[in-house]
Amino acid sequence: SKELYDLCNETNFDVVVHQIPIEWRHKERLQWRELDELLDLSFEHFGANIVILQTSPINNNMAGIADSDDVMGAAELNTMIWNFSRAFEAKVQSFNFTDPYRKRKVLVMDVFAYSFSMFLQNSLDIGLIPLEHGMQIQDKLEQTDDFGMFISLTATMDDFVKQTLMKQFMETKSFRFRIGQNCADINCTKLNRLSYDGMHWCMSNTHSRLNAGLACLMKC
Repeated sequence: SKELYDLCNETNFDVVVHQIPIEWRHKERLQWRELDELLDLSFEHFGANIVILQTSPINNNMAGIADSDDVMGAAELNTMIWNFSRAFEAKVQSFNFTDPYRKRKVLVMDVFAYSFSMFLQNSLDIGLIPLEHGMQIQDKLEQTDDFGMFISLTATMDDFVKQTLMKQFMETKSFRFRIGQNCADINCTKLNRLSYDGMHWCMSNTHSRLNAGLACLMKC
């Protein structure tokens, strides 16, 4: 928002990275104009030429992957992010080569794909998802380079993504853990090494791919 800009006097950023949190979209779907405003803030106020949009990953606050009438699922949100990036790329290509606008890029860092790959492998390891079925989905995901097909395949696993267990947390609190994301066994008697609370990732185990992905996009 513009309020954030008022708090920051720097206007010479090279890259701005954004992630639109799905937990803010339970009642109101993300609008194209909001992404346009996000770009305006990044390009015109912060002076960046590259904006990286991170897709929304699996987390404890999301309703699910598939969409419904009153909830914007990860499928709809992340498809919009990809389509927005593609539309911006096409728009830039229509400008004259001498136009400074042509230097600007909107890239996608697919954090959702990374989070789903970890969810799927962990779910197979603990027996949440039948092995044959899960491996078939895994093979199809690895073979496709189309974001629409990838997202559609993940949405078929939504029932597994929504399976949770109530578990005590930090002695005084308890909440529902997403079994395939957080648990090291099917009964969730202990947590795995991917995420401690379903929101924050265990960076000692996941940071290398995140950093490599971000570095690769910035090099573009």
